[in-house]
Amino acid sequence: MSDEKESKNDDTQALIPMMKICGKTVENEEEIEILKEIEGLGTEATRSGIIEIIKKQQYIEVKKNIVNITEKGKILCQSIEGNLLSSPSMTAKWETYLKKI
Repeated sequence: MSDEKESKNDDTQALIPMMKICGKTVENEEEIEILKEIEGLGTEATRSGIIEIIKKQQYIEVKKNIVNITEKGKILCQSIEGNLLSSPSMTAKWETYLKKI
């Protein structure tokens, strides 16, 4: 199977629903409403692009239609774990600021 054909059949599309529900762990009611309104991380138009970027940057890899986090991806996750950058709350805050522009 060629790399081009494999990339079209990979299971990265399974990540999109996860991006949509990322706000389920947020406790602040205002942030919950914002995340419901925007439907999680990214938009319908940008989610696939985000996934392609993290693939290209080698944070994830796809083998036999299974998405796995790479060692590089694990290091990134560990470095931002518990940080506001890794929180869906940050997305809600950015959206709040964007609405004010």
